[in-house]
Amino acid sequence: MYNREFLQKNHITFPPHLFFEDNLFFAQAFLKAKRCGICRETLYFRRVHPESVTQNWNKHFADYLQICEKVIKFVRSMPVSDEIKLRYFNSYTGNPKAIYEGFGSADKWKYRKQLYRFLKEIALQKYCTYKLFGCIPLLSIEEK
Repeated sequence: MYNREFLQKNHITFPPHLFFEDNLFFAQAFLKAKRCGICRETLYFRRVHPESVTQNWNKHFADYLQICEKVIKFVRSMPVSDEIKLRYFNSYTGNPKAIYEGFGSADKWKYRKQLYRFLKEIALQKYCTYKLFGCIPLLSIEEK
């Protein structure tokens, strides 16, 4: 649950016409909040079915790459530690790569140029300002 005044004051909205829009919304809300609470009670049950967006990455992968770009750009603009920036960077460059690796050859062919552009031009050149990024592999965040 979010405070409407907080969302309006910080101009936090879902980007229109894109799937996976909740990724950007959550990053903006979480990093702009002065405080947040955690409710450990399960309040939501996600129903997975063959037609759900997350079961059909091959249909919406271009949207996911756009959202990843927006998240990286937003996090980079925030006054947060390099560790937090690095965690977001690793997650939002590693996850698309892992998803792509799970595609069949037709989908790999369809999205290869978009993924390459994202990894090379967007993630590595435009947003790479942290120490050691030249030698950090593109991996997802690991829980400690």
